[in-house]
Amino acid sequence: MRVGMPAAKAQAMITDLLMVDADPHGDADAIERLALWLLRQYSPIVATDQPDGLIMDSDGADHLRGGERMMLTELINTFRARGLQARGAIADTWGASHALSRSIRRETVIVPSGQTPKAVANLSIARLRLPADIVSGLTVLGFRTIGELSATPRAPLALRFGPEVGRRLDQMFGRLAEPIQPIRTAELIEVVRSFPEPIAAAETIARYVSKLAGQLCEHLETGGLGVRRADLVIYRVDNTLQSIRVGMAKPARNATQLTKLLCASIEAIDPGFGIEKLALAATFVEPLEAKQVASSLVEDTVVDVTPLLDSLGNRGQRLYRLAPVESDVPERNVQRISPVAQKTGSAWPTRWPRPSRMLDRPEPIEVIALTPDHPPASITWRGKRRRIRRGDGPERVFGEWWVRDAEMEAVRDYYSVEDDEGNRFWVYRSGDGIDPATGGQMVSAWDLRLMRYAELQVTSHFSFLRGASSNDELFATAAELGIEALGIVDRNSLAGIVRAWEAAKATGVRLIVGCRLDLADGMSILVYPTDRLAYSRLCRLLSIGKERGGKGNCILHLDDVALYSEGLLAILVPDEADETCEVQLRKLREIFGDRTYLALTLRRRPNDQLRLHELDNLAARQRVRAVVTNDVLFHEPGRRQLQDVVTCVRHTITIDQAGFLRERHADRFLKPPEEMHRLFARYPDALAAARDIAKLCRFDMSELTYQYPEEAIVPGMTAQQSLEKFTWEGVSERYPEGVPDEVVATIRHELALIRKLDYAPYFLTVFSIVRFARSKGILCQGRGSAANSAVCYVLGITAIDPSVNDLLFERFISEERNEPPDIDVDFEHERREEVIQWIYKTYGRQKAALCATVTRYRAKGALRDVGKVLGLPEDMITALSAGVWGWSKDGVGEKQVNELNLNMADLRLRLTLDLARQLMGAPRHLGQHPGGFVLTHDRLDELVPIEQARMEDRQTIEWDKDDIEALKFMKVDVLALGMLTCMAKGFELLREHKAIDLDLAKIEQEDAATYAMIRKADTLGTFQIESRAQMSMLPRLKPQTYYDLVIQVAIVRPGPIQGDMVHPYLRRREGKEAVVYPKPELEAVLGKTLGVPLFQESAMKVAIVCAGFTAGEADQLRRSMATFKFTGGVSKFKTKLVQGMVANGYTEEFAERTFSQLEGFGSYGFPESHAASFALIAYASAFIKCHYPDVFCAALLNSQPMGFYAPAQIVSDAKAHGVEIRPICVNNSRWDCTLEQTGDGRHAVRLGMRMVRGLAVSDAARIVAARGDHPFASVDDMWRRSGVPAASLVELAEADAFLPSLKLARRDALWAIKALRDEPLPLFAAAAEREQSVIAEQQEPEVTLRQMTEGSNVVEDYGHTGLTLRAHPVSFLRADLARRGIVTCEEAVSARDGRWLMTAGLVLVRQKPGSAKGVMFMTIEDETGVANVVVWPGLFEKQRRIVLGAGMMAINGKIQREGSVVHLVAQRLFDLSGDLASLGERDGGFVMTHGRGDEFAHGSAGSPDSRDRPPASVKPRDIFIPDLHIDTLKVKSRNFQ
Repeated sequence: MRVGMPAAKAQAMITDLLMVDADPHGDADAIERLALWLLRQYSPIVATDQPDGLIMDSDGADHLRGGERMMLTELINTFRARGLQARGAIADTWGASHALSRSIRRETVIVPSGQTPKAVANLSIARLRLPADIVSGLTVLGFRTIGELSATPRAPLALRFGPEVGRRLDQMFGRLAEPIQPIRTAELIEVVRSFPEPIAAAETIARYVSKLAGQLCEHLETGGLGVRRADLVIYRVDNTLQSIRVGMAKPARNATQLTKLLCASIEAIDPGFGIEKLALAATFVEPLEAKQVASSLVEDTVVDVTPLLDSLGNRGQRLYRLAPVESDVPERNVQRISPVAQKTGSAWPTRWPRPSRMLDRPEPIEVIALTPDHPPASITWRGKRRRIRRGDGPERVFGEWWVRDAEMEAVRDYYSVEDDEGNRFWVYRSGDGIDPATGGQMVSAWDLRLMRYAELQVTSHFSFLRGASSNDELFATAAELGIEALGIVDRNSLAGIVRAWEAAKATGVRLIVGCRLDLADGMSILVYPTDRLAYSRLCRLLSIGKERGGKGNCILHLDDVALYSEGLLAILVPDEADETCEVQLRKLREIFGDRTYLALTLRRRPNDQLRLHELDNLAARQRVRAVVTNDVLFHEPGRRQLQDVVTCVRHTITIDQAGFLRERHADRFLKPPEEMHRLFARYPDALAAARDIAKLCRFDMSELTYQYPEEAIVPGMTAQQSLEKFTWEGVSERYPEGVPDEVVATIRHELALIRKLDYAPYFLTVFSIVRFARSKGILCQGRGSAANSAVCYVLGITAIDPSVNDLLFERFISEERNEPPDIDVDFEHERREEVIQWIYKTYGRQKAALCATVTRYRAKGALRDVGKVLGLPEDMITALSAGVWGWSKDGVGEKQVNELNLNMADLRLRLTLDLARQLMGAPRHLGQHPGGFVLTHDRLDELVPIEQARMEDRQTIEWDKDDIEALKFMKVDVLALGMLTCMAKGFELLREHKAIDLDLAKIEQEDAATYAMIRKADTLGTFQIESRAQMSMLPRLKPQTYYDLVIQVAIVRPGPIQGDMVHPYLRRREGKEAVVYPKPELEAVLGKTLGVPLFQESAMKVAIVCAGFTAGEADQLRRSMATFKFTGGVSKFKTKLVQGMVANGYTEEFAERTFSQLEGFGSYGFPESHAASFALIAYASAFIKCHYPDVFCAALLNSQPMGFYAPAQIVSDAKAHGVEIRPICVNNSRWDCTLEQTGDGRHAVRLGMRMVRGLAVSDAARIVAARGDHPFASVDDMWRRSGVPAASLVELAEADAFLPSLKLARRDALWAIKALRDEPLPLFAAAAEREQSVIAEQQEPEVTLRQMTEGSNVVEDYGHTGLTLRAHPVSFLRADLARRGIVTCEEAVSARDGRWLMTAGLVLVRQKPGSAKGVMFMTIEDETGVANVVVWPGLFEKQRRIVLGAGMMAINGKIQREGSVVHLVAQRLFDLSGDLASLGERDGGFVMTHGRGDEFAHGSAGSPDSRDRPPASVKPRDIFIPDLHIDTLKVKSRNFQ
């Protein structure tokens, strides 16, 4: 172990390691106590040297201890004997001894007088007691030791860091005095009385003790002190001593009280042969101010019980006072505090009292009760029967389940009872709250038939961190229990209502649409729309509240509710039947009239039945009906723990701090109708009211009729006419040489179907969006199912000609399906916001909004939140979550816990893992869809509530795309595609620097050189075919045409892989397997894919042609294979498909094999239309890379972040293509990367300032504008002319941007920047402007700084720009690696098949595809190239921490060669992160930036949206503190699923 090691790593190394939290305040107190001890024992001049030291002036004291060395050795030995490790130093100055004592390895050091400068010269500057920011600044500039700093001229240091550096150096070397302020306590006060004749009688001793006490109090009064501890020392004539110590609860100087306490122990005094002296000392005193006491005639006398406490305390009795604690469990509602402690400010709840006295252990009693839920009529305790006169309860309390296992299932019903004699008791009944013996009652079958119930108050987990069950679970449980209807009333939200509607249709339990409105004044109302118009009013009401409250909030007032109350039923959710409730109910009745109700909800608290009775009477007085609700938060009792957890997450507290924030009603789960009838047997009308409300609320979500906005772009024409006009105009543009007859027929067929289904406005909307984008020069292209449409093609929405690619229109629009089409359009990701704002402006914010996305808990997020709630240390949570694959659905298992040497027997750890698994999949919050717009003809906020997004000028609805699809709303996807931005910037660079006018339509098709590059898998940075899996497939597939690219894009997907389509297709393509078509019609369908159905469209055609499916049935088959749905519903079509093919003359074996291939699509079926759209951009990006690699590199860097790879790999690849890369330069770089002419007529890429981390765009713009045609001459010149803050210049200096033109290395530039003031001096600024040159404000001596090593420069390059143009980091380690027998990546990939070897490199990418059955693929890189590594699941589990955590690793394994595809199959992995961290110390030779291709770094989900992250108030200690040394390289890999 070592200082600074992560705690989790130490725990993994040492079993049962004891972890103790740091306590700075306690440490400071301990240091002060040691100082007082030194003050008494060694020297009168002692002070604390915080945080961990003591300083003492040894002059005049060392001779008493035998000299300096003897004194220091004795002191260190004393500490060691007490278990304290200490080091000591003696020097001429405080500063020198401070630095030496913290730097030496031996225990003591003594510096001879006058030798201080020599002794401290090689010590770190961190020992100078300078502020941390100054130490950091000096370190960056290369200062390491005190000697280097002291040799630097003082004036430049003072200019840059202020006078503190010089002051500390002068103090250390003795040039400036540093007085020690000694620690002081109140002087010891002591009074003594000597006796000429020895005394022995107790009476005599008491008399003199009384006199001494009086004298002592007089001395105390002089100093304004009071005594807390006093020692009476008895000196006997035989030179023996005896002492008596008394203590007081509070400081006092009452002689009578002190005498009384001392005399109480006189009997314990043994006078022996006589007492010759008595000494009374106040060894512990505190300030005590005298207070004037008013007459009892003026104010009440306050009785002081302190003397009584002192008397009892000095007899050895332990005294304490009870204080309230917020706890549901009565036995834990008190805590012990000091009897004289100040009031805590907390009190027991007045509405549910707690017992003031409790037995040590609960004692069993016998009870007689009328029913299980009624208080007992009599109890028998300790053999005595007591008749109960009054009783209250039950108060149902669930155990504190996080405390011990026994309380996981513990449920108690508490009763407060009073017997005939007036004695009051607390009694409880154990049980589970459900069993008939403790909480239920059996009823007859006849009764069950009569008992019907509708639950009106159910909160789902779409209330976000309130409910603990999903709608599916709630409705399934309701169906099992026989509940006829559920009212879903999430708080101020309808986000989950569509999911509830789907669950209701699946289970047959009717959904009552509702919402709980929590108003700003604290009033809560349940509202239910009775019809479609009332639902619209509810949506508008919620939209108003959300607009007022902002993201995640809803602020509503009762006046708002009144405006939209028509058609709504309202139930008031009361607290107590008090005046406030009566006023609220009266106001509600004035608004809703006879549609007003009052909720009766059992809360299992004291006086619950009385409360229900009073509420029922209140409802009767106000002429409203009471209605029974159960206020359900979860579907079954086992979810109570999870509900407590989400409550704590919502309040950002731990479970131990929750107190009464936990839900008070302990059993808020769904109960069967018979149980609800039993519990509310006194209120049959209220039970009937629930069913009556259910009958009145007949609104169903299916009534929502969606109306698309009327689009009639051409005046005087309908939408259909306009669409046909634009379509035929587009035909002439797309087919200038004449339109083929089949195209005309296809277009007419599509237009007829569009007219029949009334989809013309939708097509016109997308057309107008695309037309706007192109008018602004924004690249865009439609993709997805729209590529199947000839109309979309001629309108310019897509670039795929369906007639050429033989795509199915039914894949896009199906009359049988009768569902709205879905057109996805990709735009440049940097300019998409222009399109979005145009949509808002054109259609209005009341009719346009983005869909929501539901951010759900995944493994890591659930583990972190639950761990924080249960109080696990942050380092333990981090260690557990570090072993979770980002998209894992399994969470952390016992195996991973054992690997970390954690104790699975620990209750809180087990609870964390179990509850995290329960929390996975629960909604965390709503985000916004990447670009899915919902547009309506009428107000959108009458269909669904609209809320403001966190992004400026954005608004979203509360439903996600699945909800929209379920309701058959039309959605326009305005998506962002980074590669389109890259292509647009590339085209612009071509026009600007090479006078080549190119766009997507003008790119040369079927270019041989481009396909040759693709076949070599030289596709880093291109679209779609850049991943390692795609690169491995390219040499095998050998694309030569556009359609080959279509297949390439689609074939490396889980669907084709799991359907066993990849290898048959490759074998047939390579001629190793014959292509056999049982029938000609099958060849017509699958001819292009060599008889293998690779696409969803292929599956549809096979079903239609070979199995006799209709187009609608084939589309249902396609939907069961839908991408991203993971429905796996293909299997239900097996019988129909196989029987249909057999009936058409195919063999059963062939039919079965065909079906098994289609079944592979069940997890991920890729459509050909998608692949065709992607292949176009893939080819275009490859063409630019092939012919203009310099342009491609600059455009790709200017479009970051995007793609699979980080800038370092992009630049490295460009250099491999012969592109010259020039560094960032303050005199040549702009914000974007640019092209610069080279001497040979080619172009070099100049890195732009956008690569500098932390530099603002505005500051870069000011620099470029100020520079103009006159380069900066110096740092000072740049600062004056640009006016940017010095912090921005520091960012540029750390990126080494001053080196290329100003020849200032990093440290030299930082040194110059440190000298800059906040603003130039006016006189010098005016002179510089007049002379048009730089005029220095002062002349300072030249300072030579230690320059960075090459390794340090590489570290800084990666840390501040994400790449380096110097040597590769691994090259600095090559000599060490070679000595270990580790070969380069180039040598590894060139090795023969089957060779065993070891190679090493930086981890660039980790991938664990879902179709790979647990196999992980990694890419590592060294200075010679990359190597692909395969990690089998067994090795992954065995070395999980290395696989997921190492920034650099060595792999011992076996080469596997398949043609030109080479993999290293790992047998063992070695973590070389330590070697990587040493780069900064190597000369002649590392934070590593990773692109989004690394799944471990970028694939994690479940954490909160970065734009939506709430400030955490619970901050468990974080022991994972990274090494802050400047020369440390951090590697962050990219992880993809």
